[in-house]
Amino acid sequence: MTNTDAVRRVPLADIEEFGKKVFRASGMTEEDSNIVSEHIALASLRGTDSHGLVRYLMYARRVKGGGVVSPTKIEIVKDSGASLLIDGGNGLGQVVGQKTMELLVERAKKSGVAIASIRNSNHLGALAPYTIYAANNGCIGLITTNASPRMAPTNGSQAMLGNNPWSIATPSPDGPVVMDLANSVAALGKVRLIKARGELLPEGWARDNEGVPTRDPQAAITGLLEPIAGYKGYVMALMIELLTGTLSGGVPSTGVGALTDVSRAGQTSHFFLAISIESLMPEEEFVASAGKLTSDVRNSRLAKGSTEILIPGDIENRISKDRRSAGIPLTDELLDALKTAGSEFNIPLPEWMN
Repeated sequence: MTNTDAVRRVPLADIEEFGKKVFRASGMTEEDSNIVSEHIALASLRGTDSHGLVRYLMYARRVKGGGVVSPTKIEIVKDSGASLLIDGGNGLGQVVGQKTMELLVERAKKSGVAIASIRNSNHLGALAPYTIYAANNGCIGLITTNASPRMAPTNGSQAMLGNNPWSIATPSPDGPVVMDLANSVAALGKVRLIKARGELLPEGWARDNEGVPTRDPQAAITGLLEPIAGYKGYVMALMIELLTGTLSGGVPSTGVGALTDVSRAGQTSHFFLAISIESLMPEEEFVASAGKLTSDVRNSRLAKGSTEILIPGDIENRISKDRRSAGIPLTDELLDALKTAGSEFNIPLPEWMN
């Protein structure tokens, strides 16, 4: 769990109420605000704080600055039944993504599989909520997205690729098994959180704009993020670029706007996939097999000095259970971001902020 030394805990609903007021003051419609807030809340509940409540301010600034359009209106440019080409209309990524996944799950139930290639969208936030939705509705979900350029190719020093994250989720007896990861060692949001705390980055997270390893968060923000697993992370990011910006007819990462550029269109591209389990086998059979596999893995022989083996999603489920009951840790950086949002958008600060 991140920042467990927070001075207080606040119920998620209280922070959400404040955040929606900020969104509405920025010019975001009620429908868009509700969808984006739900995704932000899920990220915070799961402990993905870099994509959680701290993002209220960033998204609100982009709507106010004109970099994102609200209301979000998606256009189906090409419809082949099981495959869709979608234009996001430069709307909010969470709205584009949620509506797309709902549509794909519906179509996968009929055709077995459904895919969407999406262009002219914006930052999706944490990816897990979309694939979890698919898994909770009898499907396997897989999504990827490109992002503003933050990584250099192996042996290079120029940012040519985003960290291009991806997520896969499948049903299991204990809830979805969820992978949600970027192809950089750490997401830029985590770098920003560390900068806000006045700390140095761990070794191996970043390079400066000359390609020299650095622990300085600011140098990383203006420089390069390291790919996971060396050249393998670079290769995966490149293949995701082909699957997103290239396949959709959108723009590559080098053309994607940064979240901090409030007036520039994001032009982000995504790839969404939903597979209906029932089209291949009874869902109950898949879930039972998934349960046996995860149980076997959990109970396999431990390494010396280790206490347990985890399955993807275990840590997030534990954090979510804790935060639903005890509230969200109100860290200094989160408190500062919320206070700034209130000041910028003329929202009275609630009592729990003082």
